[in-house]
Amino acid sequence: MHPNLLDQLIVFEHAVELGSFSAAAKRLNRTVAAVGYAIGQLEEHLGLTLFDRSGYRPELTQHGITLRRDVSIIMRRVERLESKVDNLRQQIATNVSIAITEMIPIEPLARATSTFTRLHPEFQLTIHEYSVDVAMQKLFQHEAALLIAQLWDAAPIKGLDGRQLYACDLMLIASHDHPLAALDDPFEYAELDNHQQVLMSPYPADTVDYNYGVSVTDLYTVNSVRLQKSLICHGAGWGFMAHHQIEDELSNGSLVQLKCRDLNDLPQMRVAAVWGTRKAPNPVLTKFIDLLEVECRKSVAALSQDTQADHSSDMT
Repeated sequence: MHPNLLDQLIVFEHAVELGSFSAAAKRLNRTVAAVGYAIGQLEEHLGLTLFDRSGYRPELTQHGITLRRDVSIIMRRVERLESKVDNLRQQIATNVSIAITEMIPIEPLARATSTFTRLHPEFQLTIHEYSVDVAMQKLFQHEAALLIAQLWDAAPIKGLDGRQLYACDLMLIASHDHPLAALDDPFEYAELDNHQQVLMSPYPADTVDYNYGVSVTDLYTVNSVRLQKSLICHGAGWGFMAHHQIEDELSNGSLVQLKCRDLNDLPQMRVAAVWGTRKAPNPVLTKFIDLLEVECRKSVAALSQDTQADHSSDMT
């Protein structure tokens, strides 16, 4: 390998991008002769003619066109390496582990990750989904640098910091054949107490001083969204769930939204990015959190518009 191969590839890429040796020389702060020499040395090393110099401006030959994409890929790899080395010098981790819980919406996370990848290709994200209690354990044991999770009333706060990404109202739902779903008119709040509630909580309800998601005394407490949804779908009780968690079931009619006359303030699902107070996110990870917050708020806004449209159609 030629000792100046990397430099020659840099010159080649600039000449191709800018369309002339003179423009490449200006960008690289070199003379035109130096650019021409570097290209000539690259051609000699490869044993190929990359530019046709017979015209007013050098044009890529077929060999040059063929190698153009490969050179571009190499240069992107070099840029990632330089960025990673810079982060290492600043003691910024380039492989970050993120713990998420099953309650959070996946689509905003996927969109934010896609944008982050384009902005910081040198970073590697390890994203694993856990139950709430396991995810919190990963954070406390420093096996995850960041936790994306739903906040709950009994969540520990000592040693933790974070910021809320978004909040949305939960929906009061039951299976289509549940007795509450058979009521034509909006029912009184007291009617909920006649039926079992299926509560999603990482802790048994009787170990928590107060839980804003609890509306009755008869409870089935579960620690996963999958289990809560399954119990409600099979008629074991009613519950509060977020729209993104039950979108398919609402569409196919297996779950329905209940109309309670006295329930003015629905419980909310609040999703937050959480980290240890001694392990604050670095600037790059903070950028990921920013992107995730933007995408989460977009999803909430879109859902709000859909809900308003549904209400308008119901009134007409």
